[in-house]
Amino acid sequence: MAIIDSALASMRDLNFWIKNKRGSALTLAEIPGIIPLRWPYFRDNWEIIKVSLAATIPTAINPNGLITEIETLSSLIEVQRSSQNQTVNPFSRSSTLDKYQNVFSNILINSIPLTKEERAITEAEVTRISRFIKTDFRALRSEIASARDSLADIVGGTDVDYNASFNRSAVAPLKSITPSDVQNMQALQEGIKTIDFILANARDVLTTVSVDPFALARANANNDDISIQTGKSAFLVKMNFGDDMKDLAQRYLNDPDRWMEIVIANGLRPPFIDEIGKKVFLLSNGNGNQINVSKEDTAGEPNLEKFYIGQQIFLTSNIEKIPDQRSIINIKEVPVSGEIVLELGGDGDLGRYKLLEQAVIRVYLPNTISSLFLVQIPTSEEASLQPGEEPFFLSDKSEDEKRAGVDLALSGAFDLVFTPTSDLQLSFGIPNAVQAIKIKMVSEQGQSGARHSTFGLVSLQGRKFTDTAEAIEEITTSINGMIEVDPRFERVETLRVSKSGSAMLVRLEVRMAGSGSVVPISFSVNTG
Repeated sequence: MAIIDSALASMRDLNFWIKNKRGSALTLAEIPGIIPLRWPYFRDNWEIIKVSLAATIPTAINPNGLITEIETLSSLIEVQRSSQNQTVNPFSRSSTLDKYQNVFSNILINSIPLTKEERAITEAEVTRISRFIKTDFRALRSEIASARDSLADIVGGTDVDYNASFNRSAVAPLKSITPSDVQNMQALQEGIKTIDFILANARDVLTTVSVDPFALARANANNDDISIQTGKSAFLVKMNFGDDMKDLAQRYLNDPDRWMEIVIANGLRPPFIDEIGKKVFLLSNGNGNQINVSKEDTAGEPNLEKFYIGQQIFLTSNIEKIPDQRSIINIKEVPVSGEIVLELGGDGDLGRYKLLEQAVIRVYLPNTISSLFLVQIPTSEEASLQPGEEPFFLSDKSEDEKRAGVDLALSGAFDLVFTPTSDLQLSFGIPNAVQAIKIKMVSEQGQSGARHSTFGLVSLQGRKFTDTAEAIEEITTSINGMIEVDPRFERVETLRVSKSGSAMLVRLEVRMAGSGSVVPISFSVNTG
C-alpha cells in the first residue's frame, strides 16, 4: 500500500532527524540512496560483512528479524554470484530497503570509505533533514497517522468514538487482527508521540525558516563591512517598551549596526523581541499542579506548538490579576481529543484558576526578550564586579533598598523563578526584604544545621504548654529575636499572635532600617 510506504519513509526521516540531532553514527537505513551503490561491495565481501552482522545480533532491536534477513541475503548473494548476468543489481529494487531493513540498520555508512557519489548523497540528506521545521514534522505526523488508521481499518481496530471524533466512516475489516498488526500500530503510534514531543519541546524547531544569528555571525566573521565583536563580559539592562534591537545597540554600544552582538549574547532568534505574547484560555478549571488547554486556540492555531518543557508561562484570571509565573515541567496530549495537559512547577494550588473567571495563560515566543526582563549587553571589558561591590541596578536605589541585598528570586512556593530566556531572576530592594522575612518565618529553627542553629522560627510541634499564652510568648520572642539580629530591619513595629484551631495566626509589621518603610507580613504556624 502506498500509504504504508509513505509512513515507513516518514518514520525513517524521523529516526534520521533524532540521530542527526544526537550526533549518532548513521546507518545505511538512514541514507537509502546509497544502498544500490553498495551492491558490488556486498556481493564480493559478504562473508566479512556477515561476521560483523552476526556480532550485532545480541544487541539488535529485532534479533530474530536480523537472523532471518542475514540468511535470506546469503541465499540471494549466492544465487547472484553464480548467475551469468553479473550486471543485475538486486539492491536497485524499490523493495530492497524494507526487505532487509534490519541488515541495513546494523551497518554503519562509514564502515567502508565513502565514494564521492556516496558522500554527496549523504551530505544532501543530512542537509535536508537538518532543515526540518514544524511544517515538515506536521507532514510526517499526518503520513504516520494515516497509515496507523488504515491498518486499524483493515483489522477492525478503530472504534465508534474515534471515527466520530475525526469524521471518519466505518470500514469493514478485511482480515483478523494479529499480534504483528498490534505491534505495527504501536510502532506508528510511538512515532506520533515522538513527533508531538518534538513539536512541544524542541525550541530550535522553528515555525518558518529564519536567520540563525550564530550562523550569520560566523558567515560575516571575515566580512570587512560588518564587524561583530566578541564580548569578554556583559552587563544587564532593562529595555524600554517599544525598543528594537537597533535601539538597544545605539543606546548601549553607540552603534545601531552592532545589534547582532546583543542577539548573540542573549541567544535570541527572530523576531528577537516579543512584548505581547499570546493568550491561551484554560479548557477547564485548574487542578493541583495541572491545567488543561484545548487542541487549538481561538484563531485555530495548534496550541501544542506554543509550549515546551522548561518554558516560563504566566497565569491570570479576572480574580487572580497579578501574573503568577510558573515553569512547565511536563506536557501530555490526550488521544483523539488533542486536549493538552500542562504540569507546572510550584504550589499545587492551580484550582484557583477557574474557567468562569476567564483564566488564561500568556506565553512568549522562545528565545525572545521584552521590557519585562533584564537584557545582557556584551562588553569588551573584563568582568570587574567584586564581592561587596554595588551592582548597577541598585545605583539609583535608596540606602535601605541597597541594604536589603540581592538574592535569587523565589516564587510563592519558594521555587526558583526563571526569565523567558531561562536565566535566574534576581530579587533586590524592598521585595527582597519581604522575601527574606518570609524565608525566616517558614523555616523551622534548627533545620539549617549547627552553624545556623538560631535561624528560623521556633517549632511548637510536639510540645506541651500549660496555656495558649505560653505558646504565643514563645513565638513572639522568636520573631523579635530574628528581626533584631538582621541589619536590614530596624525593629518590629507591631506583632499580633492569635490561636485558631491547631494553628497560630501571626500578623506583624517590620520597619526597614534607615527609612520609614514598613513591611506588613502575615502567616500561620501549625502547632499540632
